[in-house]
Amino acid sequence: MSYHLLFKSLIPITLLLLLNSCRKTTPEFDGINCTGNCYILTGRVVDTPSNAGLQGVELKFFYRPTGYALLTNTTRYLGKTTTNQRGEYKFKFDGTAFKDDGGYYRIQAVKAGYFYGHLNQNDISFDLDSTAFNVPFNQDFALYRAAKLTVRFVASTVTNFDFL
Repeated sequence: MSYHLLFKSLIPITLLLLLNSCRKTTPEFDGINCTGNCYILTGRVVDTPSNAGLQGVELKFFYRPTGYALLTNTTRYLGKTTTNQRGEYKFKFDGTAFKDDGGYYRIQAVKAGYFYGHLNQNDISFDLDSTAFNVPFNQDFALYRAAKLTVRFVASTVTNFDFL
């Protein structure tokens, strides 16, 4: 009987988690047009160690609620942009709906052959101040080129396993 109760209580939790993990694929904003309370995200994406700007890096912007809002809302896909020849980007969106909500923002930077931070991790998290509408918020990225490491081990002495 207790298994039946456990199963019944897990169904709503499982459904909630499944719905929460789904990500909207259509962006909410175009990143260019914004009137009113606009967050203006700017920055530069550079190659390490040369510090040269990387052209053609795709940047995707997300908003993730926290606390109770996490149970009722999923991660919101705000939009995307691409860096120019100097590695610079600019993305604007209306922040009115986000100013009183507890949550954080994420930018995901993607370019073939590069990664940010840990391998296969290409995003950075940050907060935006609702009193800083219409003021550029700068967030720079340094991407690392993925490298292949070949290791060859050579034994300096040969052990006679028959002796052991």
